Amino acid sequence: MRFSRCLATVGMGLLAAGLAYAQDCNGRPHILNYGKTSQKAYVLADGSLATRFRAAVNADGMKRAYHRDDVAGGGLISLCNGGKPYPAGRPSYNASADNNACRQFSEDYRAIKQAGWKDPGVGAIHWFGVLGKDTVKIGKEKVTQIVPVEQADGSGFYVSPTALEDADGFPDPADQRRYIDAETIPAAVIRNANAMSQLGIGKGTLGVAIHKKHRKSVPFIVGDYGPRIGEGTFALGRLLKGLPLVTATRKNIFSAHIEEKEVLWVFFGGESMRPPYTQATVAAKALEKFSAWGGEARLNACLENTSIPVAQ
Repeated sequence: MRFSRCLATVGMGLLAAGLAYAQDCNGRPHILNYGKTSQKAYVLADGSLATRFRAAVNADGMKRAYHRDDVAGGGLISLCNGGKPYPAGRPSYNASADNNACRQFSEDYRAIKQAGWKDPGVGAIHWFGVLGKDTVKIGKEKVTQIVPVEQADGSGFYVSPTALEDADGFPDPADQRRYIDAETIPAAVIRNANAMSQLGIGKGTLGVAIHKKHRKSVPFIVGDYGPRIGEGTFALGRLLKGLPLVTATRKNIFSAHIEEKEVLWVFFGGESMRPPYTQATVAAKALEKFSAWGGEARLNACLENTSIPVAQ
């Protein structure tokens, strides 16, 4: 059963609005220019953006993504995926580049942690998958977000933030509930760049994705920023593959990963959704927007439109 059909039935007014675009997937090629990098895309006549790419799993927003004792403490993924190390006397490096880099990170992490996170003689870590605070200078490099913040519940898990947050509902940044729950909410990652904002696409805006093979339409919210289009939450990936939502574990987290560049991403743009961001509220709002955009008929037309490029 398709995700959209599991939700409340939308009103006839929304369906009528969508019919205007039901078979319309006309548009023009478009390059999303991020500066040093870019992605190929397609802008539809109504201003929505479409492209094809993979759907890698982004763990940000998962309550158990990162633990202070790494995977041994129950973290779903290694800490080497959540920060960039700046060891004293050595160049910084991409800690998730390969297994050797991840092992080196583990050694540097232990030393930097033992030294209190900000000792210029030992080094520091710039955290991006983990909420970090404070700044230190390592050599000539100013390193920010260096002290990882643990969740307020005392579990030992670090806070894994998302760009989209409910600061009014959960004023404490150490409260994981402040951020998008990646286990239950279908959410996409975009680049935080003028190339997106000029199209009215940013955190809190809505869209829909579908995989060419599985044909499961999944309305989503833009929940986080990253290097490019092509990443989504655990919930989004599972639903795209027609899999049920389950509790994430180290064994199943990559069951939500889609490597084939056959996911059609459509970003509606426009007004950002306001909190609260729960599974139910996001699903209802995203489906409402999807129906007004043209629903299943228009999405299928776009899926068959060979003019929509692979983002690369």
